[in-house]
Amino acid sequence: MEFWSYLGIEKTKDIEAINEAYHQKLPLVNPEDKPEEFKALRSEYEEAMRYARQEEQAEKPEKELTPVEQWTGRLDDVYTHIADRCDKEKWRELLSDPLFESLDSRVDVFEAMMVYLMDHWHLPKEIWQLLDETFDLRARRNELIEKFPKDFIDNAVISGMEDDDFVPYALFIPQNTGDIDPFFPLYFKARGEIFENDLDNAEATLADLDATGVTHPFGEQLHLRYAFMRAEGQAAPDEVLAGARELAEKYPDCTELTGFYADMLSTRGEDEMAIAIYDGILEKEPENQNMRYHKAQSLMALGRYIEAKRLLEKLMGAVPNNEMIISRFNEANSKVREEYARLLEENPDDIHSRIEYAWCLAQDDEDEKAIALLDIPVPDDPALRCDYENLYTKAAYAINDYEATLLHASAWRAAVDSLPEGQTEEEIRRKNKHGEIAMMESLALMGLGRPEEALAKADESIAADPNEYRAYHQRYLICVALCDYDEALRTCE
Repeated sequence: MEFWSYLGIEKTKDIEAINEAYHQKLPLVNPEDKPEEFKALRSEYEEAMRYARQEEQAEKPEKELTPVEQWTGRLDDVYTHIADRCDKEKWRELLSDPLFESLDSRVDVFEAMMVYLMDHWHLPKEIWQLLDETFDLRARRNELIEKFPKDFIDNAVISGMEDDDFVPYALFIPQNTGDIDPFFPLYFKARGEIFENDLDNAEATLADLDATGVTHPFGEQLHLRYAFMRAEGQAAPDEVLAGARELAEKYPDCTELTGFYADMLSTRGEDEMAIAIYDGILEKEPENQNMRYHKAQSLMALGRYIEAKRLLEKLMGAVPNNEMIISRFNEANSKVREEYARLLEENPDDIHSRIEYAWCLAQDDEDEKAIALLDIPVPDDPALRCDYENLYTKAAYAINDYEATLLHASAWRAAVDSLPEGQTEEEIRRKNKHGEIAMMESLALMGLGRPEEALAKADESIAADPNEYRAYHQRYLICVALCDYDEALRTCE
C-alpha cells in the first residue's frame, strides 16, 4: 500500500480520514517552530485532498457547469500553468470578472475561490498581495476564520502575503509548463531528511522528487547537499563544489544558491572567497541572519575573531537565546579576550584595548573584574566615553549596584548627546542608544523599588525605540507589580 508519511496514513480517498489525520498532526508542527515540517505536512494534505476529490469527481456524471464553476475552471487553468500562476495580469483578468460585481454571485465566487485555494495555496507572494489588495483579506481575518480553517487563513493566506517565497516561483520557468505542486511536499520532505542526516530516506525521497518531472534549481541543490553529506568529510567533493559554482553563476541573484556555493567554498578552506560572497549578499540583504552567521564562521576560520565577535553580537541581538550562536560567540569572545589582554599588557595606557578587554570580562559574567579595569579617568574622546559609560552602566546593574547604574546611565546619555550624527554603521549604532539607556534606567529603578518611575522610563524606551522588545516585557512586569492588570494585558497586545 502507498503511504502518506507526514499524515501517517495509507493512501485513501476518504476525505474525513484525511482531515482527521491532518488535524491530529497539525499541533505537532507549529509553523513558527518547524516551518519546513509544517509546509511538508500542508503540502501532503493538499496532495491527499486533491487525490480524494479527483476520485470523487471521476464517479460523478457530467453536468452543466454553473457560471461560478466555469470561473473556477479558469482559475484552475491559471493555477496549473506556472507561467500564468506567476503572472499578475492573468490574475487581474480573473478577478475583474463580472461575477465579482454582481450582488447575486460575488459572495459565491469569492467563497469558491477560497475553497479552491485551500487545496492550491502555493502562490507567489505578489499574487497573495494582489488578492489582499482586491479582497482586503488581512483586515477580514476574523471574519474569514469563521468560514475557513484558521491554519489556512493564518499559515497560507496571511503568511503568503507577508513572508518571502521560500522556493522562488520564477525559477520554475521556463523548464516547467504544467502543474508544479507535486514538487513541494517532496522537496520539503527531502530537505528535512537531509538536514536531520536521515540520508537513506532522503535518497528515496529525492528519487520520488525526480519522478515528478518538475525541475527547479533548488532540487538540484538538494542533490548536491545530499552528496556532500554522503561524503562524510569536512570538505565538499570536487563535483559538489563544481555543481554549486555552476548554480551560483547561473542564478547570481538567488541568495540560497550563491550562499550555498559560499558554504561549500568554506568547507574547502577558501574562506576569503566565501566571505566575499557573503558580503555581496549582505550588501543587498543586511538583515540576512543566516549569511551573518556563516560569514562569522568563515572569519573565525581565518582567525579574525574580533570581526567575528562583532557579527555574532549583532546576531544575538536579532536572534536571542539561540544556543548555537551563543556557543560560537563565547568561543570568539575567549579568543578576543586573549588578544586584548595581550595588547593591554604591552600598552597599559591603551584605553580602547582596556575597554574592549573589560567588555570581554563582562560578557564572561566577570563584571566586578570589568569594573575594576574601568577604575581610570573617564576618557575625553566622545566615542570612547560612550563605550566606557555603556559598559559601566551594564556591569553595575549586573552586580546589583542600582545607584551606580543610574549615575552612569545619565553620563552615558550625556555622552551620546554630545556625539555628532553618525555616518558609519558603528557611529550610527553608538548614537542610537536612547532607548537602551532608558531601559537600563527602568531596570535599575525597579531594583530600587521605584516602579512608577520605572514605568515612565520603560515608556521612554519604547518611544525612543519601538523595536526594543525588552522594554515591552519590562513594562508588563512593572504593571503586574503595580497590580494594573488591564494595562499589563494591553502591553502584551
